[in-house]
Amino acid sequence: MVIEPKIIKTDEQYGGYLAEVERLATADPAPGTPDGDRLELLAKLVEDYEKERFKFERPDPVDAILFRMEQQGLRQKDLVPILGGKNRVSEILSRKRPLTLSMMRALSDTLHIPADLLIREPDAPYGERETVDVSLSLLVKSGWFTFAKRFLAEKGIALVVLPALPKTKLDGAAMRGDDGAPIIGLTIRNDRLDSFWFTLLHELVHAWKHLPDPKTAITDESVEDEHDDDAKEVEANRIAKDAFIPRSLWKRSEAFLRPSTESIRMLADKLSISPAVIAGRLRREKVGYGALSGLIGQRQVRKLFPDVTWN
Repeated sequence: MVIEPKIIKTDEQYGGYLAEVERLATADPAPGTPDGDRLELLAKLVEDYEKERFKFERPDPVDAILFRMEQQGLRQKDLVPILGGKNRVSEILSRKRPLTLSMMRALSDTLHIPADLLIREPDAPYGERETVDVSLSLLVKSGWFTFAKRFLAEKGIALVVLPALPKTKLDGAAMRGDDGAPIIGLTIRNDRLDSFWFTLLHELVHAWKHLPDPKTAITDESVEDEHDDDAKEVEANRIAKDAFIPRSLWKRSEAFLRPSTESIRMLADKLSISPAVIAGRLRREKVGYGALSGLIGQRQVRKLFPDVTWN
């Protein structure tokens, strides 16, 4: 069926447009050709619908600072020269003190945090926040590692981290307990930020779509293997990849067309995600696992789980 471009109003229309965008993007038509113009128009309609349908709150300034600290392995004392004083750093990170304009400028210049994230008023302290019902689309778009385990627990999903068994390639598992509550298991076999996020999202998709009954489980070896032809694995891989980077945007982006550190960071800032996620997808789909090793967050995950005894 030929799709006539119109403003998208339903999820059913969205699915059809998305499939057509993927088909055209795979063909990679030249700009200015009929198919090239059609791809550009449909992708814009899909992107507009996604912005309206999947709205999510951008992180507040403190979340942005904590995320960047985690990326760069910084501690509170490392912010003292930037913010001016140990007590001041503590008050800001606990949301008891607002950022001044000079602090925002210093954080943006030093930690490369987008200025528009720092201008917002910080949220209430964690203990004073209201509990809200958050959809899966918001979870996968929020992208803040610091709060992943707590966030999942608040939504009734247990995250268990254990080292991989020797001589196995087990990356993760999804299961339901006796009460039907989802349980996600990760081994952090590949100690990289991109692998962590991809595996976590992959297992969340299984818990969301593929575990209808209690006491059922799916175990995954080598989650990053793109050659798995099992329908559930293919679907989990597809949704995990598209959760952070919409298909309508991915193959039109400078990061995909002309991969570089600059183009990857620009797309990461636009989507408010870690550059590691983008670099990891490029390594899987285009440039190979020997490239972009400086952007994938090598050896940045296991240390965030100090209670686990790693092999």
